[in-house]
Amino acid sequence: MKAQGYRAVLLFAVLHTGIERVSAAAHIDPTYAELLHQAVEAGVEVLAYKANISAEEVVLNLSVPYALYKP
Repeated sequence: MKAQGYRAVLLFAVLHTGIERVSAAAHIDPTYAELLHQAVEAGVEVLAYKANISAEEVVLNLSVPYALYKP
């Protein structure tokens, strides 16, 4: 989509209260980490937000930094 001139965003909803930053788990899936790195290099934005979850709703409320994987 980015190559076609559109905004491209990958959104991570962080569901664990102890998470302070988000990154690709290259030790678990190096292919995913490398492809995500390529996407970011191509202009895809990565956003991560903590989520408050209740029976009625999920609210994304606090931005969490994304740490770029570098091969």
